[in-house]
Amino acid sequence: GGFVLLVIFVFAERRESDPLLPWSLFDSRDRVATFVLIFLAGAVLGAMTFFVAQLLQNVLGYSPLLAGVASIPFTIGIGVGGAVASKAALVIAPRWLLATAGVVLAVGLFFGSTLDRHVQYLPTLLALLLVIGFGVGMAIVLAPLCVLVGVPPSNIGPLSAVGQMFMSLATPIAIGLLSPIAASRTLSLGGSDTPGANTTPAEIDALNSGYTLVLFICAIIAAVAALVALTVRYTPQQLVQAQHAQEEAQRS
Repeated sequence: GGFVLLVIFVFAERRESDPLLPWSLFDSRDRVATFVLIFLAGAVLGAMTFFVAQLLQNVLGYSPLLAGVASIPFTIGIGVGGAVASKAALVIAPRWLLATAGVVLAVGLFFGSTLDRHVQYLPTLLALLLVIGFGVGMAIVLAPLCVLVGVPPSNIGPLSAVGQMFMSLATPIAIGLLSPIAASRTLSLGGSDTPGANTTPAEIDALNSGYTLVLFICAIIAAVAALVALTVRYTPQQLVQAQHAQEEAQRS
């Protein structure tokens, strides 16, 4: 139903003389590439957050509360990555920063895909959550700004909403597509995708294999995002102007 409504919206907006979302905003190849980046970043972020939480609880045996507390370093990494990206964007082209974020994510997720049920939180998981969070923080700060480069203040709101839509839409799509893959891997190894109190070590290993396969796929997606980032041609000066325009639009 949502897809049908989206198609209707597109056709209706293309016929309007004063559309809510001007389609001329999608004429820029760099902006379209940035939307692709936002979607890929949202897919990686959503899928990784969901399946890492499952791994912590179903494989390592953490309680929901302990899993949440154990994930706090991921949030800290996001904050640090965002702060570093904000400063570095003043002097470094965003494509290099976004590509670096993609590489950091790909390497971190690939390493995560090699973990087993014997992994220790200190130092392995702690360092991994910090590193992956750092990469995510860089991406989610820079990509939305790239969307706003070269647009008039009146279009900042609609474009920001479209960028948020791509980010939000990517999460359920990624989880919906990757959950059957994880379950298929687990079941093929003799495990159960609904672990219980009587789950055997072999079944836990099978469950872990399903989760780590998803992390490997996320690493590939992050690597693709890094390649897409290299096609973005915006300069640091353009990014600064976009940030100022965004601040002006928020104040008005």
